[in-house]
Amino acid sequence: MKQLIASFIIIFTLMSCNKAKVDKKLSKSDSKMISNIEKNINKTVIDAYKAWSFDNADELDFEEIRSYFTSTATIQTAANGELSIVSLEEAIQGFQKSISEGSLTLMEEFEIAGKTEYFGAIAHRISYHAYYFNTKDSIGARAVNTLQLVKIKGKWLINSVLRDFENEVLKFPKEYNDIQKKMHKN
Repeated sequence: MKQLIASFIIIFTLMSCNKAKVDKKLSKSDSKMISNIEKNINKTVIDAYKAWSFDNADELDFEEIRSYFTSTATIQTAANGELSIVSLEEAIQGFQKSISEGSLTLMEEFEIAGKTEYFGAIAHRISYHAYYFNTKDSIGARAVNTLQLVKIKGKWLINSVLRDFENEVLKFPKEYNDIQKKMHKN
């Protein structure tokens, strides 16, 4: 009887070990798939930030900017208990106006840190990012974007941006204070 019980324990242990190996193999292949999808989503966000950035306004490519967004994309800003919503085209027009009036002569937008979640053809990215305005001597603003993306015809596009800017009361988490300096230098 002891031999029978010992045999069951050994068989059960071996089956458990084999199952663990199978589960590890599945999780490794799943994580590769996840990381490739996230990599594509993250690339869209990072490239969109770069497209808005310029040292020389004459080199801005507004068609490139549009290429990262859906045709119905919105840019929303939460501030002072209010919500402003503009279309991508209205945001571009405001951007162009600031440049032509000379109030915006240089801008660089870059991500400090972010997190992506997705399901099927939809994704959400929370993005801590910063801006330089008119000078790279000091950061002009930091904000958190929540971006909704959708995969259309094999390409991830931003459908909405909802953001809130850091201010005297609303501060970034401390873990991002030094990251901004390191990220920009890279």
